[in-house]
Amino acid sequence: TRRVLSLLLVLSVLGVPAFAQAPAVVHPFDGVGAGTPAAGLALAADGFLYGTTEAPAPHGAVFRVRPDGTGFAVLHAFASGEGVVPGHGALARGPDGVFYGTTRRGGADDRGTVYRLEVGPGGASVTTLHTFVAPDGDPDSGVILASDGLLYGTFGDDVTSAAPDIAQTRFI
Repeated sequence: TRRVLSLLLVLSVLGVPAFAQAPAVVHPFDGVGAGTPAAGLALAADGFLYGTTEAPAPHGAVFRVRPDGTGFAVLHAFASGEGVVPGHGALARGPDGVFYGTTRRGGADDRGTVYRLEVGPGGASVTTLHTFVAPDGDPDSGVILASDGLLYGTFGDDVTSAAPDIAQTRFI
């Protein structure tokens, strides 16, 4: 069986009262090619929705699409050293328009990474900001950018305990 996942447009965001009509499929994902959506979406100043996918592209990817479904593009496919399987939280957008996110695996110790995604006219570039090493790592979510200029996120600590921790760091 082929499992079809779809990116849905929430109509109430566009001024249409909630439940006035059924949500419309904006872009279908079939689990191949761009992969399977992994988290929520971030709306950027350029009008695009940005999100991440899990495998198979081959280690997850970052995509963008306009709210009307046009302009879909895979902006970056992750390589193992950068991180594998983007986190399950939406990308966080910084004040300078750059995005921040996490991967659940990959990096130097295969415990995940924090990355910066910059999108420009020539495409997108990813910079690894932090690679988790044991006993820390396995980010459970994306990150948020707080008013104090720090990125916050949760990560597992499956080497020493089963309880997740909250991390903070300054990358920008």
